[in-house]
Amino acid sequence: MENYVLIFLGLVIAVLGIVIAIGHIEVIHSYNRSRITEETRKPYGKTVGSGCLVMGIGIIIDGIISLFIESFPPVSVIIGLVLGLVLILYGQFKYNKGIF
Repeated sequence: MENYVLIFLGLVIAVLGIVIAIGHIEVIHSYNRSRITEETRKPYGKTVGSGCLVMGIGIIIDGIISLFIESFPPVSVIIGLVLGLVLILYGQFKYNKGIF
């Protein structure tokens, strides 16, 4: 059952990443996008959305592999979370000039 929860959670995060990447940055907290201008809205959305998408895909891959291999270590989750977090933080610092 927990594998299906992982897959569902990964799908939700991946879809959220796609929504952000196409330009709907309203779903991000206002203090995390407080200094985003119209010019930087698209690149910011693509960067942060890509980070969320990478995280979601890592979770989905782990859920699918765990369906077939009982004691599989969460390698794809860790890699996805680290890469996704790096992308999100890069977008925050580059386009928002800080986390808050």
